Amino acid sequence: MLVGIQTIRIGVHYLAALALGVSVPPILFLLVVPVIAVAVTLPLSVGGWGMREGVAVLLFGRLGVGAPQTLAFELLGHLVTVLVSGAGGVERVLEAKLSDEEKAARARTLRDEW
Repeated sequence: MLVGIQTIRIGVHYLAALALGVSVPPILFLLVVPVIAVAVTLPLSVGGWGMREGVAVLLFGRLGVGAPQTLAFELLGHLVTVLVSGAGGVERVLEAKLSDEEKAARARTLRDEW
């Protein structure tokens, strides 16, 4: 599961760069994004804001990517992550309001669809 989550994280950053017209080899994202993920876990900023962007600009800058481009695709990538996570959070809140019978019926429906 953890490998899958990190792969998705790397993919989001890469696709954000492509969406903004920044041409960066995918291998660079495989090298840099996990380091960024570790850096944002350090308790040096609120929610990793600033740390994420600073580490990305530093590392991608050393690999030849300009600071404005790096900042743009990092912010876009993080925005996408927040929006998708938020949608999942809303779904969880709505699911919590279902009765046990409704949850069981929903689970049966999902099982039957598979």
